[in-house]
Amino acid sequence: VRFESQGSSSDSTFYCRFGAMLSVGVRTSNSQVACPSPASEGLGIVTVSISTNAQQFSNQNDFEYFLHPVISTVSPASGPIAADTLVDIRGARLQSGSAYVCRFGLNGRTEATYDAGPPSRILCFSTPAPVSGSQDLQVSLNAQQFTNSLAFNYFDPPAVLSLSPSTGPIEGCVNRI
Repeated sequence: VRFESQGSSSDSTFYCRFGAMLSVGVRTSNSQVACPSPASEGLGIVTVSISTNAQQFSNQNDFEYFLHPVISTVSPASGPIAADTLVDIRGARLQSGSAYVCRFGLNGRTEATYDAGPPSRILCFSTPAPVSGSQDLQVSLNAQQFTNSLAFNYFDPPAVLSLSPSTGPIEGCVNRI
């Protein structure tokens, strides 16, 4: 979890409280603190706050624990290497996200949208691929931890090399028997 911090503390170690559980965090920049979220005993919302001495804590914000999502289908399962194929991903436990992301391979990350449906699904556009072939497609509900993988196949776009005939009637083609 990353916090935007204010104040003039030069401390590099911070304590993060998730409900009653403590976690040790570190300053990652002049204005950000990162803390790992501790394992929870259950689902739901806990309050989160930070401190430099583990005694006086800041104002509280909400953090929601969710079950790890699982993706089961992707449609379409292929698209051109140039990207921009609208991908529909379905599975279980897709709700409760705060920062939906699709990842194509190791480097192709793009924002995604959750649609409660029914059926519930995640929508995103494919990212560019350097070559044709299969890439792992994964989804994250928080832009950090990702689901299991499904295959997304990239292909070189088809090209029209010739056209015959190159003319036709305004009414279109009518097959007659």
